[in-house]
Amino acid sequence: MGYWIAIFLMVLGWAIERFKLYALIAGYNTMSKEEKAKVKIEDVARLMRNTFFGIGAVLIFVEYFSADLGLEGYQAMMQSLVVVVGVLVMIIQSNGERYKK
Repeated sequence: MGYWIAIFLMVLGWAIERFKLYALIAGYNTMSKEEKAKVKIEDVARLMRNTFFGIGAVLIFVEYFSADLGLEGYQAMMQSLVVVVGVLVMIIQSNGERYKK
């Protein structure tokens, strides 16, 4: 199951940046035009792509190596932790000054 989620996140991150699906970015589609003009949306989309690829790669790693690492019983917890930490990092970074004009 983790493989499918990882692949979905990777494809979603790629599609958001490649096809400019900025409406999928939470909060961006509800901003006024003035607020949207203050955001470097291409950079935010690139951050999302990179974060989703990172989350997906770690999910695949956990899925593939959980038996070798002795984490069979903790696989779902590890995957949930990876997603939560990845999303928190993405939210914190995207609200930084680097992504504002």
